[in-house]
Amino acid sequence: MDQLFTVQFWQEVIAEAPWVIPPLLIGFGVGWRWKGANDDGEIRELRARADTAAERLEFAHEKLELADERYEAIVNQVNELKEKIAQQEKVIAELENELKKTAIAPVRLNELAASNTEIKKSLTDLSTSTSTLGQTLEIIRGITHKSE
Repeated sequence: MDQLFTVQFWQEVIAEAPWVIPPLLIGFGVGWRWKGANDDGEIRELRARADTAAERLEFAHEKLELADERYEAIVNQVNELKEKIAQQEKVIAELENELKKTAIAPVRLNELAASNTEIKKSLTDLSTSTSTLGQTLEIIRGITHKSE
């Protein structure tokens, strides 16, 4: 095998059988082209995979933005409900004071208390949902930041 790489070997081949050179060159050219075609196919496949991954990442970012917007809307609703509860508790306290002073309609006080209880339940449900959504978004953000 070492003999193939010596100058003396190739001088003898050329001197004794010059017809060997053209087939060797043709074989070399065909092999080179075939290898190039295989490499081009692999490159196209890798580019297609990279493009697909980029599209999926872009779609994930769009979904994350939408989830962030929804999360912000829920947080705003929670804050609004907290404000309503605070206002109703203030009205209830005022009515209780008036009730102690005079004979105000207890039905109105009971209605406000029931309404306040419903709002508190909604706030609890929204707070739980917001917390869960926030945790999920943090996990998603962590994954997308790692992939970038």
